[in-house]
This record gives sequence, structure tokens and C-alpha cells, in this order.
Amino acid sequence: MYSMIILKDFELKAGNHCLYSALYNLFQYLKINLQEYEIFFLCNGFSLKIDESDTNNKMLDELLGIIKIDYQTQLETLSNRTLINSIHVLYSNKQQAQTKFIHDLSNELMERRPLLVFVKSKALKYHVMENPRDNLGAHSLLIKGFDSTNQFIYLADSFVTNFNNQKSTVESTVLLNEIEPYIIAYCQFRVEKFKYSRKLLYTSLIYDLKNYLNSNKYKGIICGHNALCQIMINIDNMVDNLFLPINQNNFISLIFLMKAYFYMILPYFELFIIQEKNLYLHRDKLIQKIHELQNNWNSFFLRCMSAIGDKSCNIKKIIKSGLEAVDKQAEFFKMLLKAMEL
Repeated sequence: MYSMIILKDFELKAGNHCLYSALYNLFQYLKINLQEYEIFFLCNGFSLKIDESDTNNKMLDELLGIIKIDYQTQLETLSNRTLINSIHVLYSNKQQAQTKFIHDLSNELMERRPLLVFVKSKALKYHVMENPRDNLGAHSLLIKGFDSTNQFIYLADSFVTNFNNQKSTVESTVLLNEIEPYIIAYCQFRVEKFKYSRKLLYTSLIYDLKNYLNSNKYKGIICGHNALCQIMINIDNMVDNLFLPINQNNFISLIFLMKAYFYMILPYFELFIIQEKNLYLHRDKLIQKIHELQNNWNSFFLRCMSAIGDKSCNIKKIIKSGLEAVDKQAEFFKMLLKAMEL
């Protein structure tokens, strides 16, 4: 086995979300011609769920775990729709798991496949918006090389943002023992067969939009639009205790996560609408609605961040603006669904 394997012809392109941009770069390297926005929709990337049994404080903290599980569900959805098989491995600090990780990583690189890995954001010091927070859940990136002699991991991160929402890429090296404590899971892909058509994307989106808008509570799990409403209601319920340090940390983390989920993904919808011939007559109105929704979400996030540490601010008014953004998102989804079903 080689002591150093680096995929030197690997090209990295920045994207709108850590998972879907990482998958785009990985699939491009594997000669699978899927655009980032197509991957997002094939994953059902706007799915959301929470457990009704969570208390207010626990809900904010445990949402991070929900997102980790949701990523795995999305990869399974992608596999079911495209026959791109994914092998999802949850990581632990036990020696057996560490040995398996090194073995799997080496094998993937030997077969010229980058490895998709989920790590805690605290491990990535170049993320100025996320580091040093340790409760932001999983950040997705690729490993494109491994030096077993010196124990270096070669990382390729396609989603690095700043406070101005500018996106860039970072390729870096890190010692294995420095990043290993922060690994949550990793995923290998096998492409024996691959199916994709524009019709598959179209019908999948219709199905997912209906589920998001009409999802009912099942065994204590709240999904879709109702889950997003419940998150805002729970934030509203904890306003009186929001300025306690533990709640401030969870609140900031939740805002970052909601921004990744509901603001950064909106360009995917715009690209789909622009590319979809069947939506030509509705294109201008739908894109205008997206831009309005982007403004609503961005205003909410900025007001939330400015409120941290400012006890004089009107939190109730900020939460109300968040609920308005939630409703406007549902309105946009209904508008898009209606146009697609004509």
C-alpha cells in the first residue's frame, strides 16, 4: 500500500451548501454529470423534522443531532432515486473504528474516489463564522489525500462563508489525530448503475413539495412546514431565558443552521426555475418571490444576531419577523407547486 495518496487532478468548486457542493465535486470527479442544484432536489434537501417531545432548551440543543440524521436520510433518498449507492458509517473513538476509518479512506483513495466526511465545525479553524463553536453539528467536506507516514489528511472544503455571504473553497492539510476527535461520520459511494432524467427530478420535487406542505405529525415527529413553525414557536417560548449563556449559545447555533437550511438553499430553486422549460410562463413571478424570501430570511438572521447581548431589543418583534418568513416560504412552495402541476 502506498504511504501517500493524493488526488492531484481533483478540482474544487465553491457551492451554496456544504453537503450538496461536496457531493457535486465528488460526483464530477467520478464522471457523474449532476449539477449541485439537481443533487439538492434528488436528496430532498429541504426536508426537516423535529421530535415533539423535545423541551424548549433541549430542542435547540438536540436539533443538531436531528440534522446529522437528516443528512443520512437524504443520502439514502439520493441512492433510491439514482441508484448511486452510499455506505454511511457512523464514527466512534474506539480503536476498532479508527482502524476501519484509515482502511476505508486508503481504499477509497486507491480507487480514486474522494471520501465524504462529516466533522464538527470546531475542527475547522478557517470557518470564521462557525469556529470555535462546538455545537453546530456536522459540516460536510471531502478528503482527497492521505499521507500515512506523516499522518496528514488532505481536506477539500467547498463551502466556506463569511458574514457577507461570500462563498469560497479551502484546501488544507491537518494531522489525523487533530481532526479525528471531531469526525461524526463518513460516506463511501458505489456507482454500478446510474439513472437520471429531468422527469425524475420534476416528479420528485412535486412529491417532496406536497409532503413538506401537507405533512402531519407521526409518532411524535413533526415534519416539513409544521416543523419549521414549531421551531419558531419554541424560540418564542424561551424568550424570557434567551440571555442565559447556555441559551445564547444554542440560539446562535440554531440561527446559523437555519440560515444554511433556508437562506443558502434558495439559489437552488432559482436555478431549477431558470432551467425548467415548463415553468417559462411563471419564471419571472417565481424568481421575484425567491428574492423577496431571501430578503425576509436575511433580515431575520441579521436581526437575531444583533439582538444577542442586547437586552433592550424587542425579541418578540424579531420572532414575529421569523414567523412571517416561514409563512412566505410556504407561500412560495405553494406557488411553485401550482405552476409545476399545470
